Amino acid sequence: MDNQTKPILILSDRDYQNNEINTAFFERGYSVFSLSFDGFTDDQLPLYPPKAIIIKAEQEGVGYDKIIAKIKAHYPHVNLPVLALLATKPSADSNNYDSVLLSPYHP
Repeated sequence: MDNQTKPILILSDRDYQNNEINTAFFERGYSVFSLSFDGFTDDQLPLYPPKAIIIKAEQEGVGYDKIIAKIKAHYPHVNLPVLALLATKPSADSNNYDSVLLSPYHP
């Protein structure tokens, strides 16, 4: 990956491959890294900080806030916007999302 690549990190509570959204990002000069919350480790993160984090979650209680904090700590001094694609409204005490779209949402 060179310095011109703009990575987007998509984290999901399920195996997530959405060719439409991946193609849309690719056509705009972004590369997509898809990771699952299950067994997530820092070693799986892209070398360069992503331009944004997209959380694709259909379940509650997976510990998204802790995972987001862990990712942001991995890239100190970088503003990482977080877009959440959720099946249900987030709890009132969750303030780690910059934007939330509730299902059904359009890619």
